[in-house]
Amino acid sequence: MKWTRRLVGGRMSEVLDALVIGAGSAGLGVSYFLKRAGRNHHILDRGRIGETWRTSKTRARTYRNSR
Repeated sequence: MKWTRRLVGGRMSEVLDALVIGAGSAGLGVSYFLKRAGRNHHILDRGRIGETWRTSKTRARTYRNSR
């Protein structure tokens, strides 16, 4: 499905291949792979893009094998 964004006055400005809803870690990951695939897309989020990821109190932990 193609998404069309229209300007005021009814002129078509661009056609999108995808619309990513949510700019958390999953949405940003999807956006990364859409960009690599050459797909025209936009990200929609109610706040600043990646804000939850930047301000999260939890941190990803990495574990090493003890061998």
